Amino acid sequence: MGLMDKLKNAVNSITGGGARITVTAESPTRDAPFKVRVKAVVADQALEVSRVYVQLNGRETVVVHNVHHDNYVRDETEYCNTFDQEFNIAQAQTLNAKAEYEWEGQVEFPKNILPTYRGRNATHEIRILAGLDTKGNDPDSGWIVLPV
Repeated sequence: MGLMDKLKNAVNSITGGGARITVTAESPTRDAPFKVRVKAVVADQALEVSRVYVQLNGRETVVVHNVHHDNYVRDETEYCNTFDQEFNIAQAQTLNAKAEYEWEGQVEFPKNILPTYRGRNATHEIRILAGLDTKGNDPDSGWIVLPV
């Protein structure tokens, strides 16, 4: 492995750029398990993965408008996770460079989760993220809001 390959591996480890990840949820519902599909497109270097996972999360956002401080007025925003749950979709494996992979699994929300809502000053979103557990920064899909 040449110097440039080592440098590229180091950058991918720091940035999570070792693969491009997407996740889709098939008819997500709060009442029953549902299927998820994780897809990875690996970059130029093979990737050692200790697991493929999906994370479900509830996030409430509250905005208080026109909060007066000493010399200024601004909106204040607070965030709170209402639940956070991970599911393993696949076990340890080596992903070949420039290859595409797809895994399917089943997940479900915890009982009695809050529904999604969008009010004047508050919202509650249910989100999903898929990732590859690797050395350094995990490549992931980023948070995607589910229509639940």
